[in-house]
Amino acid sequence: MPQYIASSALLGLGGLLALINAWILIRQLLGKPSPSVAPVLGGALLFTGALLLPGGHLRPWAVIGLFLDYGCMPYLLLASISTVRETRRHAAKNRILSLQYDAEKCAGEIHLYPESECAYTWAAKDGLSQGSILMKVDAYDPGMSLSLSIQDTRVSLTMRDDRWQLESEHGWHDPVLSLADATIAETPVRDQDARIELAPD
Repeated sequence: MPQYIASSALLGLGGLLALINAWILIRQLLGKPSPSVAPVLGGALLFTGALLLPGGHLRPWAVIGLFLDYGCMPYLLLASISTVRETRRHAAKNRILSLQYDAEKCAGEIHLYPESECAYTWAAKDGLSQGSILMKVDAYDPGMSLSLSIQDTRVSLTMRDDRWQLESEHGWHDPVLSLADATIAETPVRDQDARIELAPD
């Protein structure tokens, strides 16, 4: 009897989480604001509940629980595929422009890729934080100017005296990310003659 109760509780809770994740997925597909899915848990509970059910009738089918919950195997598979694609898209061989910067509070790199993408990486000099941001390239004139944006944050760089320099910036919510007074150096890329394809506004 206790095993029936435990199994039923796990199956019920796992099923509820699977339904919530399905609802979140539908909202995301419809383009509506939605929270992130609860990864793995729902499928794991369904799997465990099926294994614990007395009589062993569901044991051969227990693995299906891992796929019934979008937040479990389907989500992990899609996330893995997305990670591989992003890694290939942002490989060093695809860079159109590569800059290194050293500012007062942080240091990092700015890499431009085709299709108006820019990876902005940073590391705080106090060692407490680091990260990367995928920004949109609004304008790029090779060897002349570069404008980047993400939501309400904008950064503009220009080439003056054979050096990239900050023209303007605004919208950083974390002042650590500021390029004010930064030293910016361009590093060679594989294809110096590549041109970026700017996305339409």
